Amino acid sequence: MENGWLIVGGILALVVIVNIGLALSALRGRERGKATVFDRSLRYIRNPWAEENKALSELRQRVSDLEESDDGQSPPNPG
Repeated sequence: MENGWLIVGGILALVVIVNIGLALSALRGRERGKATVFDRSLRYIRNPWAEENKALSELRQRVSDLEESDDGQSPPNPG
């Protein structure tokens, strides 16, 4: 029975130490003004397709520019 309490106490101590370490690293990261892992994760969770949306917007703009420069001309004959 005493071995069980030692195991529970060890696991509890490990969890507390890990949580304190995570909290301290998060506080240190915020002091330096860097984006922490948590901030990047939250940003990704809020908008998981941000990079894809940016690429699609750029593609949409390029297509629009090509259509404007075309001025209604038909595409050249490949043959």
